[in-house]
Amino acid sequence: MTINPVHSDQIAKIAISPISENRTDKDWHIQFLADAGIYKDSYNYIGSLSDASDYDDLYDLPEMPVMGQYVSLFFEHEDNNGNMRKYTIDYKEFSEDGYVWTMYVRSNNQGYQNHLKWNRINFPENYKLDILDVTHNRIVPVEDGIYEFANRSEKYPVIFVVIAGEDNFVRKTLEDEINKLPSVFDLDQNYPNPFNSSTKISFRLKQQSQISLAIYNILGEKVKTLMDNQIYPTGMSDIDWDGTRDQGGVVSSGVYFYRLFIHDERGTGSFVRSRKMILLK
Repeated sequence: MTINPVHSDQIAKIAISPISENRTDKDWHIQFLADAGIYKDSYNYIGSLSDASDYDDLYDLPEMPVMGQYVSLFFEHEDNNGNMRKYTIDYKEFSEDGYVWTMYVRSNNQGYQNHLKWNRINFPENYKLDILDVTHNRIVPVEDGIYEFANRSEKYPVIFVVIAGEDNFVRKTLEDEINKLPSVFDLDQNYPNPFNSSTKISFRLKQQSQISLAIYNILGEKVKTLMDNQIYPTGMSDIDWDGTRDQGGVVSSGVYFYRLFIHDERGTGSFVRSRKMILLK
């Protein structure tokens, strides 16, 4: 059986909204839609229902497996066994303060600009909605109803935090989420230093970036390429160096330098940082 992943307006609707005229004013939802070129994922819902559960219930729907060219939007959801799974629909039980969802957009169509769209249905008048683009470290302008973003890696989906609820709850939660993200690019001192056989190099990325990391000797000659034009996610990452060369074999004792090079989307360098380390045997 072959299923065409390209969305069309004539495709049968596979997710039915549970919001109806018989619902209370505490029942609401938001529909999210994502696209990458001609590929779309349209029927994704989060919200609150008076008879919903924060765990699995009859309203929750796991994300379908992807195939071929695709764009997939899903929410991280804890099932009844405590396991985190991908859901395309996730309704929560009523909360006096507010709600938080972690949302992902994954695609293997890196040649297209991506768009995120949303529709609020029966959204409470006293509620506020904020969306944080964790991957690109920026707040989404929610009143526009559409957001354009780059999706540079299928390995690392674009991550969003969706916050809905009372004003104080939303503002405090958004502030806490922003404070978790690095405010600058940075390269830490390796540890241990000096080192004998292996050392760890850590770096912080304030947004998803394409990076290169290499080791040089005191003459400026490259001895080891640890990463070459690889995409890494926002936040802290680290990589080990075992003192070996690209050509094989182990380097001798001495002073070495490691350099982090961050490429912008045009392929040029927007950040370069180097640090010194010592190998002792």
